[in-house]
Amino acid sequence: MDGTGYEERYGLSFGEAIAFGAGVAAAVGGLGILATGHPAAFALAIPFLLFGVGSMAGVVYVAIVQWGKPALRVDHEGVHFGRRALGNPERLIRWAEIGSIVLFRSHKLSLPPQRYLGLDGRGRPVPVPELRGLDMFGASHVSHVSHWVAMCSRPISGWELDKGKLRLALARYAPDVELIDLD
Repeated sequence: MDGTGYEERYGLSFGEAIAFGAGVAAAVGGLGILATGHPAAFALAIPFLLFGVGSMAGVVYVAIVQWGKPALRVDHEGVHFGRRALGNPERLIRWAEIGSIVLFRSHKLSLPPQRYLGLDGRGRPVPVPELRGLDMFGASHVSHVSHWVAMCSRPISGWELDKGKLRLALARYAPDVELIDLD
């Protein structure tokens, strides 16, 4: 860490790579069906082609919007959450509002379990309602963290969290903020 803080940037997540691969496979399968020349080939190929092209276009859109852009930054100002392609805008939560950073997983909502970085206020919710990581339904399925931590979280997806660098940044910029690792 060079004095400018700890930063992680978006790349391609495992799920996005799988979606892109499935899209390619479906599109190739659809073209293969068309190549048979069977009278019903067009009707059979359409769902494969739509799914394939749609999946690939979605992944390309996400990559264009967020590839290489900051996902998380921890510095002298506080915790910066980067913009998500299909979600929340960029947000800065200042240290005065943060009592702890909570790392947790949602075990009931996805396979494999999704990892999250959530913020707990100083005995109260962090006052950033626009930062919804999990919606009301999702937050109700994460029983091992408080409801407001789940609501004020971001998925660790499309970027990797280095817990050691996060600990160093906390020690340097906010030694009174606790890192709670439930991951």
